[in-house]
Order: sequence, then C-alpha cells, then structure tokens
Amino acid sequence: MKKGSIGETKSEQRKFGLWLKLIITASGILGGIILFWIIPGFGIMFVRDYEPMMSQLYRPWTILIWVSSIPFFGSLIPAWLVASHIGRGNAFSYSNSKNVRIISWMAFCAGMIFFSGNLIYCFWGWNHPGVALMSLIPEGLCLAISGACAVLSKLIWQAAELKEQNDLTI
Repeated sequence: MKKGSIGETKSEQRKFGLWLKLIITASGILGGIILFWIIPGFGIMFVRDYEPMMSQLYRPWTILIWVSSIPFFGSLIPAWLVASHIGRGNAFSYSNSKNVRIISWMAFCAGMIFFSGNLIYCFWGWNHPGVALMSLIPEGLCLAISGACAVLSKLIWQAAELKEQNDLTI
C-alpha cells in the first residue's frame, strides 16, 4: 500500500503491536520502580527529615498506595492482549473490546480504592484534608481513563460488528 493510505500493511501492524508491547513493558517496569523504590524512599525521607511524628503513618499510606496499584498492574495483562491482537492485524475484534472494557474497570477500581482509602484515613485522622483534596487529581485521572476506555471499548465492539458484516458480504 502507498504511504498515507487508510489500511496498514501487516508489517506496520506488527510494528504497532511491538511498540505497544514495549510501552506496556516500560510502564510496568517504571510503575514498579516508582511504587517499590521511589515512593517508599520518599516516605522514609519525609518521616526522617521533616515529620518524625508521622512515622506511624508511613506503613498505612504505603499499603494504601500499593493496594491501589494492583488494578494498574492487573490491567497490563489485557493491554498486552490488545497489543497482540493489533500486531496480528485484528485490532477491531470482540476480544479487544472486552479487554479494553477490563482496563476501564481496572482504572475505575484503582481510583475508587484510593478514594475510599483517603476517606477512611480522613475519618481516622490519618490524613490532612488538603492531602485528601489533592488526591482528587489522581482519582480524577483514573475516572477519565476509565471513561475513555469504556467509550473506546464500545467503539471497538461496533467496529467488530461492522467488520463481521463486511466479511459476510460477497
């Protein structure tokens, strides 16, 4: 096919799939570094250098952040499956639609876990209202990603239906 045409060649689709897998792998590695090295290190530094009285809150906050990250790491599996389908030239499939819907639910769950934990910590006096207010930013991002993935899932499903109808046409 000519450059700029609507359809991609199999090699271009394979390249897209490989790039997506590279991005997914890098996201998992970077997420692991942030969650298990940078955040705990920052927490230890904060408690040691600035607020020694907050040392009893280090472990509960670290646990909340780690539990909130479980859906992120869980979403890497369906994301990998989507990238595999794209690499095989099967981007608009019912399977991809279902996997993107799973990613949508995972993003929603991550935001709700963090939001719920923040509320509970506020009621227990383990959280400052300003911190709870600032935490609305990542929670809002989770909801935005969830909504975008839900819409994308629906569009992929409709495209799969059109593809199926087109394949049946002589």
